[in-house]
Amino acid sequence: MGKEWACEICGREALPMEPAACSNGIEIPSDRAELSTFSMGVYAIRVCSVCREKLGEDALREKLREKVRRSQAARGG
Repeated sequence: MGKEWACEICGREALPMEPAACSNGIEIPSDRAELSTFSMGVYAIRVCSVCREKLGEDALREKLREKVRRSQAARGG
């Protein structure tokens, strides 16, 4: 079925979301969530459909900002 990724918020394994034209009509099993990328500028976070719906856009922006801050702190910036 393709490479599986994990949600960066809850850790749930999920399948990358593909445009309908690329999906070959394969249905996602009901016990799996779809994973999409939430991005701001050059920064991005992988988020499952469950977390995206539960948190909403504002909370996802804050999660992404936290990720950027951690990344910059790890690099000493």
